[in-house]
Amino acid sequence: MTRPYTVALTGGIASGKSMFARHFTEAGAVVIDADRISRKLTEPGTRLHATLHKALGDRHFRSDGTLDRRSLRLAIAHDHRIRHLSESLLHPKIWAALADAITTSDATWILVVIPLLAESVGHWKIPLDRVLVIDCLGETQIRRLVTRDALSLEDARRMLALQASRLARLALADDLVINEDGWDSLPEAARSLAAGYATHRIAGARQNGLHA
Repeated sequence: MTRPYTVALTGGIASGKSMFARHFTEAGAVVIDADRISRKLTEPGTRLHATLHKALGDRHFRSDGTLDRRSLRLAIAHDHRIRHLSESLLHPKIWAALADAITTSDATWILVVIPLLAESVGHWKIPLDRVLVIDCLGETQIRRLVTRDALSLEDARRMLALQASRLARLALADDLVINEDGWDSLPEAARSLAAGYATHRIAGARQNGLHA
């Protein structure tokens, strides 16, 4: 069975990945999202949920047993030990699930949303044919985090500092979409890129960029 042509979508926190991915879905693309896989893997009753609960304790779990991702993200931003612990437990399982989703898909091409792709260089566990980066300035990311997630300025800066640099992400980009000024152009950018990926005739080359 021939695997699908596989495009990774990545970008920094609050760059617009989730919204951009939704526009790809609306354009008819098959989208596999690492964050959604993570949520599925850590649902109450799963083995990984039990492992995380044992490792982290009750502090980062809600009364209904679900993982409190906001609480865990803030803890990771303040304590590198919690970061390394959670990543060591979560990331191998997520990569394995991504690989399985790709190899079992009957789509001709798929978009795989991987927020921490740049942080995982050298450890990618899936074949990628192309990397699409959605990008914005660090100042824009911080402003969105403060507004969207009601974070303090300090916490927003801490979260940003945990991620790979903007330059590191841009170095991976085969295709680049700048999401600096607003969201209105994202649907058309998604449709244009999806059409190119579907035929493997790629629009929006990195050196030219698509601006949203």
